[in-house]
Amino acid sequence: MASTVATTDTLETLRTQFNTLVAEVGSGLTIVDDSSNTSTLTIGTDSLKISGGTGLESAVSGDVITINDSNTGVSAASYGSSTAIPVVTINAQGRITNASTASISTDLTVIDDASTSATISLANDSFKISGGTGTTSAISGDTLTINLDNTAVSAASYGSSTAIPVITVDAQGRITAASTASISTDLTVIDDASSSATISLANDSFKISGGTGLETSISGDVLTINDSNTGVSAAEYGSASAIPVITVNAQGRITSVSTASVSASSDLTIVDDSSTSETITLGTETLKFAGGTGLSSTITSGTVTYSFDGTVYTDFEYTATGGQTTFTGSDDNGNTLAYTAGKQDVFVNGVKLDTSDFTATNGTSVVLASAAAVNDIVCIKAYTTINPTSLNADNISSGTLSLARGGTGTSLSIGSAGQALIVNSGADGLEFGSAGASTGKVIALSIIFGAG
Repeated sequence: MASTVATTDTLETLRTQFNTLVAEVGSGLTIVDDSSNTSTLTIGTDSLKISGGTGLESAVSGDVITINDSNTGVSAASYGSSTAIPVVTINAQGRITNASTASISTDLTVIDDASTSATISLANDSFKISGGTGTTSAISGDTLTINLDNTAVSAASYGSSTAIPVITVDAQGRITAASTASISTDLTVIDDASSSATISLANDSFKISGGTGLETSISGDVLTINDSNTGVSAAEYGSASAIPVITVNAQGRITSVSTASVSASSDLTIVDDSSTSETITLGTETLKFAGGTGLSSTITSGTVTYSFDGTVYTDFEYTATGGQTTFTGSDDNGNTLAYTAGKQDVFVNGVKLDTSDFTATNGTSVVLASAAAVNDIVCIKAYTTINPTSLNADNISSGTLSLARGGTGTSLSIGSAGQALIVNSGADGLEFGSAGASTGKVIALSIIFGAG
């Protein structure tokens, strides 16, 4: 049977227990430590020593064994105060093996947003936290609260479908005043004719209708105004053989479109002075502007110009008998045919013949290559070039002729010194010569040149 010895047992108790153990086990005593190590003592022979371990020491007085904490070298004292913090060293057994104090810093440095600083002595000064612009501070117990100040603006909802909120904001971004401005609920609209109407936005509807050629549509909050369809099929109209025919309304929109065919029926009829006509098929045939006798033609930038070389003509007109080829002598008007070879044109019923279709070389007759039909009208134009080598003085109504032409100019030679104006030897003119010449007669007269 094992017995446990407590450190608080008296020596008498130990003796009693020891005697009991001896009686039970005889002369042997086995002891066991906390690590389960054992040792056997022979009672009456061996001694049992109880030693103090780490931080303990034992002492025997009479029949009492006392086990005490050993001193650690720490002075018994009070450590720590309002200005000193205790600093202690504790061993593995939880005993303080060293103790001292560390002084508390009693200064607090505070810095504001502008980097201005101040030092507060915690042991002596008070640190006041005051509310700035628009704020107020309050302390309750150990709690400091900073609140926004009221700005005198009534707590409420501002603005509605008919009122716009009007607010005043201070430099700190706080609303310092609030009110509302009424929204005008009337909209005045004016048309191009300056007619106006007032729309009550709160009560009326404003309808935007499409006018002539227009239509409107709304999708969400988007109003779209489109051209309305005119019934004209979207297509390409017109080609080399079709001319577009369009109908345009007062708004300039095409309301109808079709085409007119350009075909063989698109002909050009031309008529000459004798009412003879011919048809030109446009797009197929070419209309030539030819110069006749005495005329030449030129085309520049779409303009046809005829130049006259001074040639005039005489018409000789004959009514043919059946099978007639030669035309000569008097015509239907009693004029006898006369022409200069190469200076004539021949027409049958108004159609000009090519030079290969007739012979005209002798100046008095024209022979057709193909006989004319009865009552065909054969016209021969005989051309004469005007060369004005002489003029009737009665036809000159302006300008100045030289003396050589019988005028009043001063370009006529007046002879030389000692000469006189005499009749020439041919007796058909005047000339300057010697006054004693035997071949002419002297004319004694006074000539005033250039005088009126």
